[in-house]
Amino acid sequence: MILDRRVRRAVQKKTRFGQRAHLGIWAISEYETLQALSAAGADVPRPIAHSSDAVLMDYIGDAGDPAPTLNRVDLDHQSAIELFQQLIANIELFVRCDRVHGDLSPYNVLYWQGGVKIIDFPQASDPRFNPNSRMLLERDLVNICNHFRKFGVEADPGRIVNRMWSSYKRARL
Repeated sequence: MILDRRVRRAVQKKTRFGQRAHLGIWAISEYETLQALSAAGADVPRPIAHSSDAVLMDYIGDAGDPAPTLNRVDLDHQSAIELFQQLIANIELFVRCDRVHGDLSPYNVLYWQGGVKIIDFPQASDPRFNPNSRMLLERDLVNICNHFRKFGVEADPGRIVNRMWSSYKRARL
């Protein structure tokens, strides 16, 4: 939510200043999300710094190549099960930290040295304030479950989201 009326109006009208302000809000939001999730032990790149339009974070990969996105990796069944469980544990940790990725897919997961790092958080939502967060969580889980299904991992995203959301809501009461 943009509190300054002039900035909010510029963003809504998509003026040049409004576009710069919007980009800055996204960069700060992503940096703060990465800070909170990294501090909680999530598998995300460690944020280092941010500017008005970029976030500097740990590089995942080696000198020759960056880590590939998960959609480009062929996995055996056992590795797929382990990575799926790692991702589900991270998604649950995100929710405990009042965050829903909102755009999670194999394209936003880096695979490196047998593990994953989740990236791309500028659109992450806080379920305490965003009434669409449960739907976004379900979409994230559907994307992840569908990806791992091709490696023989069977999981019901509806059941997983119901369990996570119910646990989250009970902890808030």
